[in-house]
Amino acid sequence: VVSGVLSSTGAGTCTVTVNKAGDANYLAASSAPTTVTLAKAAQTTITLTSISGTYGVGLTMTFTGGSGTGLVSYGVANGTATGCAVVSGVLSSTGAGTCTVTVNKAGDANYLAASSAPTTVTLAASTKAPTTTSMIGSRSSVVYGDEGDQVFTATVSGLTSNTLPTGTVTFKFGTTVLCTTSTFSRVNAHTVTALCRLTSVQLPAGTYTVVAVYSGDVHYATSTSSPALNFTVTKDSSRTIVSESATSAISGSENLVTFSATVTSSQGEPVPSGYLVTIHVDGTTCTGPTNALGVATCHIANGVLVGGVFAVSATYTGDPNIAGSTSTNSLHFSVFTPPVITSTSSMTFHPGHSFSFHVTATGFPAPTYSLTGAPSGVSINSTTGVVSGTLSAGTYHFTIKATNSAGTTSQAFTLHS
Repeated sequence: VVSGVLSSTGAGTCTVTVNKAGDANYLAASSAPTTVTLAKAAQTTITLTSISGTYGVGLTMTFTGGSGTGLVSYGVANGTATGCAVVSGVLSSTGAGTCTVTVNKAGDANYLAASSAPTTVTLAASTKAPTTTSMIGSRSSVVYGDEGDQVFTATVSGLTSNTLPTGTVTFKFGTTVLCTTSTFSRVNAHTVTALCRLTSVQLPAGTYTVVAVYSGDVHYATSTSSPALNFTVTKDSSRTIVSESATSAISGSENLVTFSATVTSSQGEPVPSGYLVTIHVDGTTCTGPTNALGVATCHIANGVLVGGVFAVSATYTGDPNIAGSTSTNSLHFSVFTPPVITSTSSMTFHPGHSFSFHVTATGFPAPTYSLTGAPSGVSINSTTGVVSGTLSAGTYHFTIKATNSAGTTSQAFTLHS
């Protein structure tokens, strides 16, 4: 408070106390502390000052007035011109004529929002020489990872002049710029060409509509190629190789074996992580996502396969840019099950006559057979399991064993006359 006038450096509240000194008749006195609110101020009047330009040359918006730190934006409407737009503070249109522009300045901590009056901006017809731009592509489609094979060629011609165009040519689809170049090759006195070669993985798989836009220069007006050029980026192919940490396992321990698949692309670009590979072990499957090296791993559950030899393969599901594939290498996995003797444990024979008995057993691989403690004259075929011999009258006890890679099982056996 200076000379009885309250001021501040920002909007908000102040707390004020009035103090009145005493005199010969009265004691000193003060008011209660009182909150005084200083509301946000209005901004100074905003006036758009950029009110004329030339079609084809971006007009930078300027204005006077406004207060505070609020962001500036523009409202734009077509007048007699079409396609009026302000981007990054520059007004453009798709034809000569007028646009209506309003400057908007947002409020901040101290000032209210404010806008200028709608202002007519005139974009006069260009006096530059007209140009035409055309474009061709080296191919209608390219494989993802091999986009470098695609070369666009733009031809810019100044139709009414014998001056070579300068400036830049920008190749783009939508708002995405593929490349911009200011390197031109002369065709004749008023025509040049410009090239754009894509890089190896510049675009994902898909279909694109591309145009070439000539920037114009001090002599020539801008122009855009027409019709637009359509071309396609197709998915790259892949190769999947399956592998296993062991070629066999005993039934019940299959989960200890790691199955892997390595996926590579034909063009050499990395296979993205997180896409599924399914590994098939006969009719049993497991899945795992690719890592940064294109490798996926998984394990099958214990006991889901009976004993035997099973073909192993892997299938990559593919990703947005690389097609799926199935492994082509030949791989097998064996599940071993221990033998179990299924034949009876005794047999009656005729003394002095030859006899035979066929021992049977399950298990994989097929077991071999042996005898322990058998009487003289009794033997077993280790491959077929046939026990044979000739004995005198009596009762004989011995042990039959069946053995394979998964273990050995024994059965007490009795021969009696």
